Amino acid sequence: MRSYSEVELHLVNGIAAQAAVAIENVLHFNRSVEYSRKLATLGEISRRISSYLSKDIIVREAVQSTLRLFECKRCTILLAQGDGLTVAASEGIDSKLWPEIRVAAGAPHCGQVFAENKPLLVADATLLPTSSGRTYDSNSFLIVPIVSNAQGIIAGSRAIGVIAVTDKESGGLFTMDDQEFLSVFAAQIGIAIQNATLFEKATVDTLTRLHTRQYFFAKAEEILPQHQNGPMCLMMCDLDHFGNKNNQYGHQMGDEILA
Repeated sequence: MRSYSEVELHLVNGIAAQAAVAIENVLHFNRSVEYSRKLATLGEISRRISSYLSKDIIVREAVQSTLRLFECKRCTILLAQGDGLTVAASEGIDSKLWPEIRVAAGAPHCGQVFAENKPLLVADATLLPTSSGRTYDSNSFLIVPIVSNAQGIIAGSRAIGVIAVTDKESGGLFTMDDQEFLSVFAAQIGIAIQNATLFEKATVDTLTRLHTRQYFFAKAEEILPQHQNGPMCLMMCDLDHFGNKNNQYGHQMGDEILA
């Protein structure tokens, strides 16, 4: 068996280098295609989320959309309430437990992301001091703050919540690309929630939590044309002589009765 000559070794090295470049180009192309696909999907999801004016619907749809977009099994959105966070929607946490969960600002790990307004990307949760008792399928997770401005996370801005994802279906790790996409989506969620909050303030009475007269007429204009050729029912309730209660017990007591 003869040894390879210097010329042959040089030729093989050249072929290997060209093959490496070709493989890298293919990988780069595949990443670009996947990046473009995710951008298009993210745009469609963001438009759909922005069309809702109910905060509950927005967070539920956002959780399901995140699961599909990042191909993961668990996603939770926590929103600010007082000085901490409460669960607004989740896939992976029993809904019966949501009211019992409260995360203080600064507490690991969602509270930390909320307080610092900075994303947290963890490749291996077993290396964290808080990993004991963790019962997930994978050790990688990603948490980003939810902000209510189109610029996303900027200095001086305040988070209104966080969104956390873990357990990729592939068992793989979350990446910086995932963090970038989730941060963009979180900003869209924040804007949608802010719009829903403003809409509620404009159309819901703060005392009774009932819709206002303005909302009633706007809704009537939307519904009536759909029932021009069919039956329709309208129910109206009235509290007779309620003014007497105000006069007898005072308006503050009257407000408590209405509330």
